[in-house]
Amino acid sequence: MPSQKDCVFNAIRFLDSKKYELFAVVVLNDHVHMIINPMDALPKIMHSIKSFSAHQINKISDRKGKVWQDENYDRVIRDEGEFLEKLGYIANNPMKANLSREHGDYKWLYIQGWIDTDNM
Repeated sequence: MPSQKDCVFNAIRFLDSKKYELFAVVVLNDHVHMIINPMDALPKIMHSIKSFSAHQINKISDRKGKVWQDENYDRVIRDEGEFLEKLGYIANNPMKANLSREHGDYKWLYIQGWIDTDNM
């Protein structure tokens, strides 16, 4: 049975190159970090991710109801230095949260051109 993290991770990966270019994502126990270059309005993107994953999570959990909080926090990355800083933050998040020992050990971490646990 797929986990709730799988539902979220797969929804985000599925929309890559459809609604945004996905540079990085990490799905943690209670939140998600991602770096995208949007091709659509951010509220529409977030609605797509949250709506699809919530439906899937409720389905596998045999429940109904709200899965996501209404808010999300976004920021514009203004230069390469900030991009690399955020990329490093995402890459190291599973280790900081004691969810894995190495980048490649964490199933719900993807960094374009570097870490792709789907292809390991």
